[in-house]
Amino acid sequence: ALNRRLADAGIPWRYEVRALSGGAELQGRTLPAPLEGVRVEAWYRMTLASAPTTPTRTLAEVNTDPWAVEGTSAFGRRYLLLASSLDAPSTTLPVSTGMLRFIDWAASAWAGRAGLEGELLAGAHLPAPLGATKVRFPSGEDHEIDGTRTVRGTGKAGFYTFLASDTTVSVVALNTPVNESRLARVSEDDLPALIGSGVVSVEREEDWARTVFRTRQGPELWWPLLLAAALLMAIEALLAAAGRVKIPAKTRPKAARSTVPNAAA
Repeated sequence: ALNRRLADAGIPWRYEVRALSGGAELQGRTLPAPLEGVRVEAWYRMTLASAPTTPTRTLAEVNTDPWAVEGTSAFGRRYLLLASSLDAPSTTLPVSTGMLRFIDWAASAWAGRAGLEGELLAGAHLPAPLGATKVRFPSGEDHEIDGTRTVRGTGKAGFYTFLASDTTVSVVALNTPVNESRLARVSEDDLPALIGSGVVSVEREEDWARTVFRTRQGPELWWPLLLAAALLMAIEALLAAAGRVKIPAKTRPKAARSTVPNAAA
């Protein structure tokens, strides 16, 4: 029932039915301070049901198994999962002073963060989970994790997937630095250094088209068209003038004399 609810909530993690035991202290590169020194006696193994499409990472581990994981669901909601029940037989957390600090951390520090997406930027060094043997970069290339257990060379933003053989352990998202999206006006003196020596500055609006369209595919056509139109108008005027015929005065017909008798006569 729990796994079904996790699937409905868009969370890729699943709990195995059989609980594990043995006793071990929580550890991890990103272990929250309230969980330091906490011992776990019984826990459920958490596994990823499928490759996550949103960021997720392991905060605490017990015997290389994820114990505390956080991430963002497919619906954009953040989640925090623990592999043990918060009772005395399972872990020393509820019967220690760290319980109050853990509740305060979960209610303020963890819940108050903007989210996983705003935490890590491209170029950050990523601590590898204990069970991971390699990491898959956004480019699709796999790199073996060395003895330092730290992934470097993360200059490209995207998802970094930690794998144990072919099993996904966790996924970390690195974002582009905010200053790369800042729409700040650049001074004209800084343009050659930022864009290149071929940059051309335009001050007047009427010079914009001439600067942008500096080359053309052929000669301008408006001059020949204008000349042809002028020639046609001149030829039309000459033809109209040549077609006019003047009638001499001698050949003009005289006005017919009226046949109506003069009323005065």
